[in-house]
Order: sequence, then structure tokens, then C-alpha cells
Amino acid sequence: MTDLPPNLPPLLGDAEGRYRINLVGNSGAGKSTVGQALARMLDVPYISMDRIMWQPGWKETPPEEFRARLRHQLDQDPRGWVADGNYDRRGGRIAFDAATDVIWLDPPLALYLPRIIRRTLLRLLGLGEPCSPGCSERFSEVFFSKDSIIWWCISHHRTIRKRLQERMVDYGLINGRIVNQRKMRRIGGWGRDLKNWLKAVEAMSTAGIALARILGVPYIDMDKIMYQPGWVETPPDEFQARLREVMAQNSERGWVIDGNYVNTGGKIAFDASTDVICLVTLPFSPYNLS
Repeated sequence: MTDLPPNLPPLLGDAEGRYRINLVGNSGAGKSTVGQALARMLDVPYISMDRIMWQPGWKETPPEEFRARLRHQLDQDPRGWVADGNYDRRGGRIAFDAATDVIWLDPPLALYLPRIIRRTLLRLLGLGEPCSPGCSERFSEVFFSKDSIIWWCISHHRTIRKRLQERMVDYGLINGRIVNQRKMRRIGGWGRDLKNWLKAVEAMSTAGIALARILGVPYIDMDKIMYQPGWVETPPDEFQARLREVMAQNSERGWVIDGNYVNTGGKIAFDASTDVICLVTLPFSPYNLS
């Protein structure tokens, strides 16, 4: 089960409503599946550290190149990202440090070991997507090598759990010692807690659209006003003018506006609102205080 009370928001994000999520945990714990689902819900890029690490033929990417490629991908989309992986010794820690939310997937070994065996067998038969392009599984390596992903999963279960438990001491969402970096949550159990958490994230990510549909009013996404093609940011004066124009066009019926951008002019929506619904934990939230 999770280590958090039920009244916490499913994700923290930053003060601008952007989400940068690092998924950590042992191989086979479900990081890739969950990461891709989160990226779809939040409409942000999914970054697989495995694909950065492993070049064709299972050639390892040198640490400096790994860090540079990961940094490049993290910087591609200003709206945020979902990065899946650990690779601390290679430079993966930069994703952890830059994340607004760190999700530790920690299911029982008995749950995910059969899952990774099935995934590996499908890859051996050419029926599953490889870990990284050009990195095919080989029968001898899977069953008769110390580098077998199945053996790695078994032998590193306790090691990785201990390492991440220690990290929770500093970064845990409720009691982390580094108060302004309380951003890490653990999701364990046999699947129900993870399923419920994903449902909560989906509900949060679609709340604005659903509310606009229920009320029969326009839905206005500030992201679409802020970002021009190529992720060029709209200058503050222009952003405020465009937002004010959209609000005025729909002033009689009302609207649902999704976004913050307080420092860029978005506060005019806050000031004009009849209701403000906060779905993000802001820096002054009690969740971030000792």
C-alpha cells in the first residue's frame, strides 16, 4: 500500500502547474507502463532512460554522453516530462533533482517477477518491444548469464528497496528531512493503490475539460496561449492581451480556464473568476511545511 494519507493531491507539480515526474524502482516494477500512461494523461513527453543508456548491440552509453542526452530530452518541452529510470551512477540523478514529483513503484517481488519473465519471453520470441532499439534478448544471456534481466530483478530487489527507503528519509512527501524537497511518494501493494492513484491523476488532468462540458461553457487552456510553434513563449504583454480577449469573447456565458502563469499575466483570470479550484500543491501549501 502507499505510505500517504488519502487527502494528498496525486501530483504536486510546480507553481505554474507543470509536472516533471521521475519514476523509480526495480526493473520490472512497472515504470515504463506507468510512465507512458502518465505522459498520455498529462500530454507531456515520455523519456525512457533505458533508450538513452543502451545503444544497438547492448553498447553502454558513456556517462558524459548519457547525461548530455538526458539533459537535452528533459529540456525539450517546457510543459514538463515523465522520465522513467534510475541510473544514478550514470547521471540519471539530474532527473530526480529536477522533478516536481518522484514516484517510487515498489510492488512485491512475487507480483512483478512473473511479469518480467513474461515480458522477456515475448522479447525472445520477437513479440515484444525491445528494451532499446537494436537490443534484442538472447536465450543464453537471459537464462545462463549473470547479466540476465531476470536474475537482476531478483538479486537487486532488496538492494534497490533499501536505497530508495534511505532516499525517502530526505525526500519523503510527508516527513522528508529536506523540507523544501518533499516530493517523493511510494506506491506499493498488489496493484489496487497504483490503479486508484492513476485514476486520480487522470481525473485531475481532465478536470477542466470535464467541468466545461458539464457547465456548457468554453474551455480555455492557457498553455495554448502561452506557447507558439516550436515552443516559443508568448511575451507577457501579448499573453495577457490574448488571454483577456478570449475571456471577453466568452464573458456572457462564462468559462473554465486551466492554468496559472501568474508571473506572465495569468492572474487576470484568477481575479475575474467567480470560483478558483486549486489542483496543484503550491509552495506555501501545508504539505511542504514541517
